[in-house]
Amino acid sequence: MAMTRHRVAAFIALGLYAVMLGFLGGMVAERMRGDVRRDAMLRQYGDTLQRWHTVLMEIEKEPDGRTSSKSSSWVPLGRNVDLGSK
Repeated sequence: MAMTRHRVAAFIALGLYAVMLGFLGGMVAERMRGDVRRDAMLRQYGDTLQRWHTVLMEIEKEPDGRTSSKSSSWVPLGRNVDLGSK
């Protein structure tokens, strides 16, 4: 049973279609994973920014420019930073 040119061309086209479909499926899956990571990072950034704005508002509310005792030990970025209080 000899394969005709038409049948060979159809198998090649079907193979290329399958390869391209797999390639595009992989791209979509990678894009979805990237979006999940980006969303988590943006959510964390938004939370940190909100905490920072809260601290700034507390500073503005205090008449002497110091924060209240409730937030004085709380550092908005999660780090112990010495601001040079000599």
